[in-house]
Amino acid sequence: MLENYVGAGMAWLRETSYKIARYAVPVQATELKMSVDVPVFLLGEKYHAENAEACEAKVELLLHDARSRIWLTYRSGFEYIEGTHYSSDAGWGCMMRSGQMILAQAILLLTAGRAWRVVASETAVAQSADQEEPAPEEAPAAPPDADVGLADAAVPAADAATSVDAATSVDAATSVDAATSVDAATSVDAAVVGLFADSAAAPFSIHKIVLEGAVQGSAAGSWLGPASISQVLSTLVDRANAPLGQAAPAETVETGSEATPAEQGPESGMREAEGEGAAADIALADAPAPSQTASAPSAPAAAPPQVPPLAVHVAMDGIVYLKHVLELGEQADGTWRPVLLLVPLRLGLEQLNAEYVPCLQAMFELPQSLGIIGGRPRRSHYFVGCQGDQLLYLDPHEVQPALSAQEPALASCHFPHIIRTTPLREIDPSLALGFLCKSKAEVDDLCSRCEGAFARGLPLFSMSAGGPPEWRGSGPDIDDDDDGEGEGEEEDMVLV
Repeated sequence: MLENYVGAGMAWLRETSYKIARYAVPVQATELKMSVDVPVFLLGEKYHAENAEACEAKVELLLHDARSRIWLTYRSGFEYIEGTHYSSDAGWGCMMRSGQMILAQAILLLTAGRAWRVVASETAVAQSADQEEPAPEEAPAAPPDADVGLADAAVPAADAATSVDAATSVDAATSVDAATSVDAATSVDAAVVGLFADSAAAPFSIHKIVLEGAVQGSAAGSWLGPASISQVLSTLVDRANAPLGQAAPAETVETGSEATPAEQGPESGMREAEGEGAAADIALADAPAPSQTASAPSAPAAAPPQVPPLAVHVAMDGIVYLKHVLELGEQADGTWRPVLLLVPLRLGLEQLNAEYVPCLQAMFELPQSLGIIGGRPRRSHYFVGCQGDQLLYLDPHEVQPALSAQEPALASCHFPHIIRTTPLREIDPSLALGFLCKSKAEVDDLCSRCEGAFARGLPLFSMSAGGPPEWRGSGPDIDDDDDGEGEGEEEDMVLV
């Protein structure tokens, strides 16, 4: 009994400290500025202003594209995660939220395509519809003796009525088309966001991630690194796609010599990001006002959202074995199941090796790119684009009310701020790249494009046509460690 009270008290104290930090510690955000010299690449899309006059228009297009990405942040006030006293992930869930965002982008592409854009504002649409059109000015009557040309002749009453009816019909059709378009966009938005609702029932909720992380060795309330969250997402996607009543396949990850259970242990210096002193990471001086959240378009209660067919391949040790990618994608009936490829890497020891910078920049140019999950020291972000040496990112360090599965506040899942940027060279060396291959042709195209991109600098990873070599040693298992040295150390290959 006493342990329950102590656990609840510690959870409350931790959550309260981060809520205080939310208003006490401001975050300095760098605003993106369009340049005629340096294009912006956002998840495979290029934005480049040919001249200074075109910059403003390009910025608007870029902002709409960026704000159409699903933005998932810290939440509070949700139901307790099973077996814990956590009703908020503030302070420890930023990598989990980053993982949710990269998966949400993959599902959004499969559901609506890259050209999909979020409705700018449901409120604005309603206001526009309610505005009364000004009455047309009456033309001055012609003098009695004036000659009236054929073009100026009065329209017979019957013809006038027909013209009015036609105009009304066109306006009505236009309104219906616009309303249908808005409804369709909102429906797609709600379908994707609902998969990540803060509920134990949602397939990719913070609850599911925490519980699966615990199975893989990470206690609830602890931070997951890029490799661990990749493995958790792989398991959850398998489970969500498994037929009703059938268990999801056991998770395996590539480790070069054989498939092994999900890795455990710390992943980088970023693990300290949300432990002691993490209050500085949650700052929302520019957090949306309550009215913004209140006016968010909501989806009506509906059947549980469906997960589109999808497989996840986690390529460990910096090697992508194409044989395994193709085995996941190619189905017995000759169809292709889309493959989400996650490549956890460690590109340096304490800091990012500068030799990798050109290749990292090139990743955002690829049409298969889903961005990068990683961060700066003490922070995890979802990087969605780059402009020269600056990375564009979505920041999960904002505490918002729990996301409802029945009526999700959609506006709270699309950031209302400026696009934030950070120097690429300052990010943590531990990260994970994401790619989506919707066909075998896209796998081949990804290989070709990566080959060209890696000519710019030090290659980020390698691609092998076959599978991992089998271990044929006769000695003891290589994982045995009689002295206990190296226990809990990072298992990812360190590329320096």
